[in-house]
Formats: sequence, C-alpha cells, structure tokens
Amino acid sequence: MCKTQSEEFRIFIYTIFAIAECRAPCYKKLAIMSVKTLFVGVQHSNAYAKFRPEVSTSLVNRVNDYLNEKMAPPYEHAVDVGCGSGQSTRVLAPHFKKVTGIDVSSTQVKEAKETETPSNVKYYVGTAEALPFVDASVDLVMCSQAVHWFDLDRFYKEVNRVLKPNGVLALSSYKCPLVSYGDEIVTQKMNDIIKEHRTTTLGAFWDSRRPIVDSGYKDIHIPYEDSMDIR
Repeated sequence: MCKTQSEEFRIFIYTIFAIAECRAPCYKKLAIMSVKTLFVGVQHSNAYAKFRPEVSTSLVNRVNDYLNEKMAPPYEHAVDVGCGSGQSTRVLAPHFKKVTGIDVSSTQVKEAKETETPSNVKYYVGTAEALPFVDASVDLVMCSQAVHWFDLDRFYKEVNRVLKPNGVLALSSYKCPLVSYGDEIVTQKMNDIIKEHRTTTLGAFWDSRRPIVDSGYKDIHIPYEDSMDIR
C-alpha cells in the first residue's frame, strides 16, 4: 500500500523560511490596489479546503517560541494573510485572544467560515496591501504559502504599520510531498513520476510565480535584520 510520508511532511517541508521582528516606523494607510483575483469559484475553493495540507502544530509552536523571545504573553491578535480556506488560521486560535484570516477570494473566505472554527477566529475578504487594522494592534502576522502573490513592498509597509513594537512576521512555505512504498527502488520511481507530472505535464499551467515556491522562498527579499531562516 502506498502512503505519504506524512510525519516528515508535516515537520520538515512545512518550514518557516523567515521570522522577522519588525521595528520600522508606522505608515499611512494605503489604498486598496487592484489585484488579480485568484483561487476563486465555489468548486475550486471546495477542493482547496479538502486537499490543501494542514499546518502542523510544530510549525505554530516554533513561531510562538520566537514570539515569546520578542514580547511577553498574553497575545491579543494574530493575523493570517492569504488564509485561503482557513487551514493556517484555525491552528493559531489557542495562542491568541483573537485571530483574523484575510484573503482576496470571497469564495475561499466563505469556505473558511463554513468550516468548524474556534469562536475567537474570524475571516474577512481583503488584500495583503491594505490590511484592515489600526496601527500597532497586531502581535503576529503570518503568511502560509501565500506571500509570493503579494506586492511585497506594499505588504511590508502594511506589516510595519499594523504590528506592535517587537511584533513578529512569520512566512512559511511547503514543498510537494513525496510518497513511500516500502521498497527504495519503487519509491524512487514513483517520486520520479510525480516530479515528471508536476514539471512536464503540468508545467505550462503553473503561474509564473510558482518557481518562487519551488525554491523555498529563498530568493524573496526580507527587509529585516533581526530574522531567522529555518529549513
């Protein structure tokens, strides 16, 4: 029987690529930019909710440990930008008084709202470049497999504006999971087929920003000196 290497997948490839402590000055509120709407449609959002990987508690705990180094609990507010159908939002609930998920897609937000959710979690349609929060009101801004869609300069300005002093920005990405059959040769052949399917069969259908994800976000500019990169 073939199975995914789920434990390794959750712990290893769902990694934090940067956790940055933000100390930059506040910025005036930005106008909402015109963005290409992605991940829309009821069917697409329903499938996304079923098949997108869950965020592991080990990832959230590592983010929370870093936050503990920068500011003392209790924590008031965490924001998940590009929350999709809420997989990366709900797991933050035990650590914060309130958690807000923001996504540009109304159908993704609808899907998130229809999923069983802790009472301290809310979802709203919005953009990363115009976060609907007052200055210095957020302890943690988190983005899971989403930051490559953003206008980074405008997003970072908004992060600087909404984070409290010593607040934390956490960005994470994951790679395509591998399979394990029990036989090393068969396993390798199966994973070669998966890779061939992703890169050749589907290659022409990926968005131009997909290589940013495949590289583990290592080429994305992080404008903060106080940061940590975990792979």
